[in-house]
Amino acid sequence: MNPLVAAVVPGLPFAAAIALGLIGDRRIRGWPIGIWVNLAAAGATLLAALGFAVQPPASSSALLLADPLARHFALLAGFIGFTAACAELGRPPAQEPAWRPHLALALGQAFLGAVLAALMANSLVVTVVAAEAASLALAVAAALPRTPDAMRAARTRTATAGLAGGLALFGVILLSIAASPAQGPDAPAMSWTTLPQAAAASAGALLGLGFVFLLVGAAALAMAAPLHLWMAGSGPTARAPAPAMTAPLMMTMAITVILRLRQAAADNPDAVVPGPTVLLLGLLALLIAALALRRQRDAQRFVAVATVGQGGIVAVAIGLGTSAAVFAGVLHLTLATLVLTALLSPAANRRRPAGPTGLGLTIAAGLIALAGLPPFGLFSSMLLIVMAAAHGAPLLLVPLGAGLGLGAWAMLARLPTPGPSGAAASPPDRATPWSRAMIVLPWLHLALTALLGLAMPIPLVRWFATIAGSLG
Repeated sequence: MNPLVAAVVPGLPFAAAIALGLIGDRRIRGWPIGIWVNLAAAGATLLAALGFAVQPPASSSALLLADPLARHFALLAGFIGFTAACAELGRPPAQEPAWRPHLALALGQAFLGAVLAALMANSLVVTVVAAEAASLALAVAAALPRTPDAMRAARTRTATAGLAGGLALFGVILLSIAASPAQGPDAPAMSWTTLPQAAAASAGALLGLGFVFLLVGAAALAMAAPLHLWMAGSGPTARAPAPAMTAPLMMTMAITVILRLRQAAADNPDAVVPGPTVLLLGLLALLIAALALRRQRDAQRFVAVATVGQGGIVAVAIGLGTSAAVFAGVLHLTLATLVLTALLSPAANRRRPAGPTGLGLTIAAGLIALAGLPPFGLFSSMLLIVMAAAHGAPLLLVPLGAGLGLGAWAMLARLPTPGPSGAAASPPDRATPWSRAMIVLPWLHLALTALLGLAMPIPLVRWFATIAGSLG
């Protein structure tokens, strides 16, 4: 695949966002045209991401990354964007709010394009700017209902995104200053492919300081503690599909940055040791999220805080740094993203009684998966991370086990009970055949997670091993 052709992957969502803005709220027989444009664009993006993953360019270019990590998460983001677009078909036209829904669809496409650009860009500056753009798109989407809560959440997200982006950009500047003597005057701008070689010969103190600033900025965008409660509150106010993509893809994007940073900083013996720093950050996020879960009453906020805990588990694996731990971390990040988007999808959040069947069963399966219980694949990835911790740092098992146990207890305590209770007291939606059919979307995510937990195909095992090897 030509690098210019691969650039279509993040370009398609941006083009779709412009098209949706131009189409406006035009309807045919009560159905917004934008829904179908949104679905077509998401399908084209998924096909382009699949082509990029299967037949990538021969090597990374000055602007495009073509390594296994970029290809893997670009395909995952494309798949999530497509299922989120499919979920829009299940929204009855009569239930559209008074404000224009095409703006939310356009912002959702802009968010997806920014995430793909951050995942695939071979420039540190482009990665940080794209991540900042994704967070700002979510801030605007959160403000669309124009309620006091929505405006408050949008202001919070904007302020937090600005702080995180400023810290990350300052970290990039410090990394550039530290690496410039090693790169030479004719070297290309700071890129992910040249950073590891330049970092090995860079000034250790300045490199470590830049690593810390960029790490904190990326962690803030991923809703890591102590910013998790501020960021989690802004997702539920946005119109779907924004909540279904917000927390999981932001977490995926930020942790990808952390993975690449750790690889670069680990080659310099004089820089701050990246492993313990990331490990401590992951344990902090896991423990705080596990303690905060029991106090969450809103369903989407509950899942958003759970996202913080899942990101903390992945950060622990990255901090351990062994090939087995990185393998488990990438696998866990993939599976957790699938489960979290299933729980945040519109089909799993309609106002219907949470009984033992239907929607209640969907929510129960998602919570059981997040708790790390079989047959879902998160059980395997958590077990691999625990085994890696036991082999490399046995004392780590105490806080890690406490975080995993408290998180699982909070998940299982939230399981739906038979009969109407709690949120089930709200009146049911007026469902259409389309909206009833959309329940298959979260189950598709859960089925993939269960399949990878029960019998992961050998090619997939090799694929995750290749990703872990490229980061070793």
